Amino acid sequence: MEIFGKDIKIRSHYCKFYQDEERKIEQPYVMMYVKFKGCNANCLFCEYKSDALKFNEEKYFEIINELKEKIWIKKISFSGGEPTLQLDTLKRVMRKTRLLSPETFMVVNTNGVNLKEVFEDRSFVSVVDNFAISRHHWDDDKNNDIFGTKTISSEDILSLRKNIRRKKIFHMSCDLIKGYIDSKEEVINFLEYANHMKIKSIGFVSLMPINDFCKQHFVDFNDLDLLNENFRKTQQWTYEDICRCSNYIYIPKDYKRIINVYTKNTYKPFDVDINLSFDGENLRNGFNGDIIY
Repeated sequence: MEIFGKDIKIRSHYCKFYQDEERKIEQPYVMMYVKFKGCNANCLFCEYKSDALKFNEEKYFEIINELKEKIWIKKISFSGGEPTLQLDTLKRVMRKTRLLSPETFMVVNTNGVNLKEVFEDRSFVSVVDNFAISRHHWDDDKNNDIFGTKTISSEDILSLRKNIRRKKIFHMSCDLIKGYIDSKEEVINFLEYANHMKIKSIGFVSLMPINDFCKQHFVDFNDLDLLNENFRKTQQWTYEDICRCSNYIYIPKDYKRIINVYTKNTYKPFDVDINLSFDGENLRNGFNGDIIY
């Protein structure tokens, strides 16, 4: 597809489902990351730190209008950095995006630093399809240690969760890190914590091998021997020899709810150029690839 005078790749096939042949995508789509710069945390595994707080709204909406005229924008993930540090901008951008592209699934990836303030604006919350909270340990102190700063407490997350009618609005994403969530026992502890928090969707993500810390602290979810009568695999996809994703269901010890579990293992550093990103100023191939516009 051509956009702003340049050819970009559009994904033609879904990832391989188990050992089946790749299935062709019938309705072409793009997915995009929108990166807000600046972050309150200091995670050792992160390569996307920036103190800059500029966001070119005019150019962003020019890109959205160009894309939506040519293809389905399936999903936009508002990420960072930490997007809620620029909360007024985030609200304006997401509200207008919803008007321009009402069928797009919109996610806010956040460490929770301003989550209480976010949820005071119920009209804004209604615009968002999902809040993906980065939470890398079930213990508050250990989670703070990973982030290098004080993070939102479990008590505050639970309070917000109880006051929201839309039960699927919260997702929790946990990076697997040696010394923290790195074993069968710790994964189960995290899932039981999620059950206590009344959160039904959890993602476990292995660190991408992008720096020495990530390589030294890599944990492969597939090595943790978790499958049993309470933990069942339901789906698996692979993308070439680069990454593998799987879905599971977990039945907690109190049998009160089923927790949906998503895992992703990335075995090579890569920037998938079939996705797009807006870095606050430029439209790029992949998460941090070449500039398109």
